[in-house]
Amino acid sequence: MDDLQTALKTLGFSDEEIVIYLTALETGLTTVLDISRKTGIPRSTVYLNIDALKAKNLLKEVEVGKKIQYAPASPDELIEYAKHKKDEMNKSLNSITL
Repeated sequence: MDDLQTALKTLGFSDEEIVIYLTALETGLTTVLDISRKTGIPRSTVYLNIDALKAKNLLKEVEVGKKIQYAPASPDELIEYAKHKKDEMNKSLNSITL
């Protein structure tokens, strides 16, 4: 997982986002409480980071009964996110060099 952690760091993920995303990948469908217990990150912080990961389309909210759980996006979604970041960086570089 070290290569994945490095890749996520390069893409601009915070350390907490990385830990939460990797925990979700290992666990599958999970709750904020489970993530908090497994990572040692306070629930309030987990919620903030989940919002950031949802904005990146890397965590999906799933309603199971009356509970909200979170599922990691497929690896294809992570690849799409990386391509999007690459395109943004290329646009920025082009605007600088013009």
